[in-house]
Amino acid sequence: MKVISAADVAPFDWNADGRSSRKGSYPSQRLFTEEAPDGLNFVFVRNEFIYSGDAAFETPRHRHTFAQVKFIAQGQSNYAPGQDIGEGEIGYFPRMAYYGPQHKEACTSMVIQYGFDGEHQKGPVWEGYRAEAIERLKARGTIKDGRYFETDPATGGSRVRDGVEAIYEEQYLMHTGKALPTPPPPGYDAVILMKPKAFPWFDVSPGVQMKRLGAFFDQPGPNGDTRISMLRLSGGAYALSADRAQLCWALEPGLVAENRMRPEITTAYCPRGEEGTLAGEGGLEVFVVDFPRRD
Repeated sequence: MKVISAADVAPFDWNADGRSSRKGSYPSQRLFTEEAPDGLNFVFVRNEFIYSGDAAFETPRHRHTFAQVKFIAQGQSNYAPGQDIGEGEIGYFPRMAYYGPQHKEACTSMVIQYGFDGEHQKGPVWEGYRAEAIERLKARGTIKDGRYFETDPATGGSRVRDGVEAIYEEQYLMHTGKALPTPPPPGYDAVILMKPKAFPWFDVSPGVQMKRLGAFFDQPGPNGDTRISMLRLSGGAYALSADRAQLCWALEPGLVAENRMRPEITTAYCPRGEEGTLAGEGGLEVFVVDFPRRD
């Protein structure tokens, strides 16, 4: 099990190098990135949307080949006109389901983005292609306000794509020499908003209670579900299984992981094939995401 606290991770400006396909920027902390042997690729970040007006982060209506889980720690996060994830709430963004346009300011979020075999592309292998991929795209078209505008030199016809989609397709081509496979159509039509306060606690073991918030089958096979839960630790310990990769975080101080008491905003990642234990006192709340498996 790997454990990290936000206090130990320096924030960076998300678009400081000007290589984002989106409009605006925000301070971000990358807490975990994983390129797992079974093809799972994920990133877990803490984002603070502090800019407003024309400097705020914006995206057009779009969708991704990967899924996302977004928890709002402070404020509220806009994900479409008139639609927001409130403080303490969680949004599940299904693979290939459209959302946006969005305009974000005055909120803090904890975000997981993940997929398999090139659906999501973070970490040294994929990001090693990013600068060249963007230059290749600019040689054929224009990236503006979250979209990529391209003209076919042979026909003169134009094509408009989401900027992230264009970058991922180019990076995949560079890495594999093949086109990024087209995912199946979305199984879920829109963002699914969870309100954790409305769910009841149930006892798991002495000093441990749980809420099951959702299970979403965006991947094939009997183990293709993403599971989202909450723990309340009151002197007990919760065992993380080797069956799946799991990501857990606590906003308040007091999480005990790897035999150490941790400060506020601590995250624990237990890769598939490893085991771990989380403990805490006083009703400490911990969010748990179990990643899907493809076997």
